[in-house]
Order: sequence, then C-alpha cells, then structure tokens
Amino acid sequence: MSNRIVYGNFQNKHTPPASLNYQVGISDKYADSITSSSYSTTEYPNHTVKQNRNYQVGIVLSDKFGRQSTTILSNNQSTQLVNGFGADTVYSPYRKTTDTVAPAWPGESLKVLFNETIDSNSPAIVSRALGTPGLYNSDKTNANYNPLGWYSYKIVVKQQEQDYYNVYLPGVMKGNPDATSVGGDLSNIVLINDNINKVPRDLNEVGPQQTQFRSSVQLFGRVENDTIATSNVGNIQFYPGRFSDTVSIIQDMRGLFDDSTTIAPGVKLNGFYNAKSNPLIGQVITTASFGVLADTSSPYDTLENLAIFETEPEVSRLDIYWETSTSGLISDLNTAVATDTGGVQTTNAFTFSLNEGEASGTTVAGPFYGEDIVGARINNARIDVNPVNNKWSVTNNPGTNLTSRFTLVESGAGTAQSPYAYTLETNDTFIMG
Repeated sequence: MSNRIVYGNFQNKHTPPASLNYQVGISDKYADSITSSSYSTTEYPNHTVKQNRNYQVGIVLSDKFGRQSTTILSNNQSTQLVNGFGADTVYSPYRKTTDTVAPAWPGESLKVLFNETIDSNSPAIVSRALGTPGLYNSDKTNANYNPLGWYSYKIVVKQQEQDYYNVYLPGVMKGNPDATSVGGDLSNIVLINDNINKVPRDLNEVGPQQTQFRSSVQLFGRVENDTIATSNVGNIQFYPGRFSDTVSIIQDMRGLFDDSTTIAPGVKLNGFYNAKSNPLIGQVITTASFGVLADTSSPYDTLENLAIFETEPEVSRLDIYWETSTSGLISDLNTAVATDTGGVQTTNAFTFSLNEGEASGTTVAGPFYGEDIVGARINNARIDVNPVNNKWSVTNNPGTNLTSRFTLVESGAGTAQSPYAYTLETNDTFIMG
C-alpha cells in the first residue's frame, strides 16, 4: 500500500430522479416589466428561438461538489392550454401572417413551467441502497443535515436540426415562361454560383447520357419576389407552413424548355436571369403559390428581384444536450414553485341565481373576478367578452349551450384602483319547466 493514494467510501455519482414534473412552451419573450422576466428582451434584443425546429428541454442536478446527474426529462404529458405549455419536447413553427412582426415583435424564447418541487426521490429520502442523495442541507444542527444532497440545477436543451442554407435567388418564376403550369403548384428557379451546391443534383444511379436530375433537398419559401420590374421593394415576407417544397427537376435552361433560340428581349426565355449563359433551372413543386408570372408580351423583362428559399436542416445524429445560462439553487427554485401564484386559478364571487320571473337584462351572477393560487385578486385578469370568440359559455344541466341568451359585461380598467370585474346578464326571459 506504500506510495499509493487510497480512496475509501468514494462515490463519483448519485442516482437521479427518474423524472420531474415540468412543462415546456415557446412564446414571445417577456417584457422587462414582467415579474418573471429574465430581461432577455434587453440583453438579447435580436435573438429568438429558431423556427421549424423541435426542442427537448431537460434538467441536470448537481451536488455541491460538482457531481452531476444525467439529463432528467419530464413525466408530464398533459397540455396546459391557457399558457401553451406541453411536454418536455416542443415544436417551434414558422410564424404566420397574423403574427406580430418586427420591430414590435421581441422574438421568442423557451419557457419551463415547474408544476412540483424537485425532490431526490419520490418520496424524497436519502437511501444508500438506492443511491439517492436527498436534497442538500447545510445545517449541522438539523436532523436532516445532508451536505451530499442535490444542491443546484441547470436547464439543458437538445436541438438536433442543425446546418441549413439560405438560397438567394434572382427572382422566382411562377409557372413556365410560356405561361403554362401557372396554377400555383410549380415555380422555376435559376441556380447560379453557390446555389448549385446548396441545391445539388442527385447523381446516384444516373446514366452516362442523362441531363435531367432531381434534388433531395427540401425547400421552404422565406422571401418572395412580387413584381417583375426591378425594385428595391419588389419582394415581401413569405410565410411557409409545415410542409416543404420539392425540387423535382434540375436541367440546363435550353434543354429543359427545348429552345435553342438566341437570347434576346423578344425571346420568352429572357425572363430568366443571365439567360445567355444557359443556367441550370430548378423546377420546384410548391405547397403554395410562390413567385411571379413571367412577362406575357415582348419585350420580355428579366426577373431580378430577390427571392429566398431556406433548405431543410440537416438532422444531427449526436444525442447532445446543450447547457443554457438558466441555472440556480434547488432551494430557491423549490421555494418559488411552492409559493408562485401561477396566474388565475379560480374566480371569486361567482354565484348564479336566475328566476323565471326576471326581466331581460337582469344580472344573474357577479360581479366576479380572478384570483391566483393563494387567493389574491389579480387586478388585470381579463376575459374576452365577445361570445363569437368562444372564450366563455353558458350551458344548462342537460348540456345545451345557452350562451346566446346571456351577455358578459366587463367593468374596471385593470388597475389596482379599478380592477377588472364581470357580471353575467340575461338578454332573454326564461321559463322553468
């Protein structure tokens, strides 16, 4: 045993909890004035979560000596519709035409909602047999003194959809230059310079004389040219859906359209950028109409206004969770989870009373208002009173919807001096029987 360091009772890792009860959502970054804000709107004003990506959020626990757990995922599969939180994996879609745009849009961020406190095990016990360390407790006078328990946490994120390209194009032609296939499901793009590599031809299993190819790269439209005439405002933002566009054919321009005519303003192929060089043309089968129709009369103007496609990202095979800057003490998190109000949890002063002798316009419930989980009134808790938006309803015992016979009336201004309150009034008379 001489000249050796001997470790006794050494443990390099703990048994982590099998899962935790939390949910993940994606939404606009909180304003700095919001209590739960991380000030990311000011600190990272130009940052946002990538669109058309899947994110999985996990938790890593650590004791005070740096021994860390593996990534712990959520056991919660429900969806909290009020705030849009779901399970530990969430999809970030492309934005829609109805969404707020920059500069008013602050960008989006991932958010984690903890529904329960973090315990070492369920129940939270220190078990040498199971290898569960319990939670950290530095008070030597306390019966639960535990310097080896879980001390801190950090949030980690897995996002495997990695590298992608922006394909910058000198305009996109909707349909063909001879005005065929203009129904909206075919567009032609000019592949020049590095676009040839961004949208490559599939060269597997091809013949020696083959001149027409396809591409396995999937595309999503991002910026659409909307005019033929060259202009610095000749394009608009395009909002793609979940489905991608397919490059079905790639071939040189003259071979694709079987036209060997010398390029001149009076030739239809002149609509393609740099047509004299006989560039490669990609025919794209689109899920939505994209680009502009070619000029229909001579001389045929060339499409030159910028258009942009985004390629489908490469999916990494590495199962890696990346550390984020969101971390802290488990004791602080558990205190916050145990005391956080979590928004409106219930209503107060809602008592429904309706007699058949009452006239139309009678108040039958309220004024009532929203309260948080600890019973405090939330002054700015608001309900969309328009029945068309289906944010509230009235049904009888058999389940018949009677919303059209009532009106929800809002009062107040959402301030501490004038909080929101609501009354339910009839706009009809009723006969009980």
